[in-house]
Amino acid sequence: MRADLAGVAIGLFGIAVVGIWLVALPWTRKYRRSSRWFRDVAVAGGLAALLSSGGHSLLLFRAHHLSRVTFIELQIISFVLGGMWMGFLFSLLFSAEFWEPRRPSHWRTHMLRKRQV
Repeated sequence: MRADLAGVAIGLFGIAVVGIWLVALPWTRKYRRSSRWFRDVAVAGGLAALLSSGGHSLLLFRAHHLSRVTFIELQIISFVLGGMWMGFLFSLLFSAEFWEPRRPSHWRTHMLRKRQV
């Protein structure tokens, strides 16, 4: 690997790590009881980050193996997925639920104990 591509490869690896973290976030102890919106956005953002990182890696390291049409399609899809995961990440970071996870309501806990829900 050339020295000028090493920084880009480290950046793409960092994006993949963020993607794995976002996919695993809903199953951590702190966020297990979060809303369905929070869990869905975290998983979708993580998958988009992983796919975007993979697509950009293919474009960077294996572009000469792709046809012109495949290259252009992969370029467009990778950039769209990159924008998606950044938007999902920003929406999670700016949501109040990220900083203070939801606790189950007193009423729902009471009804679950009575087995009425």
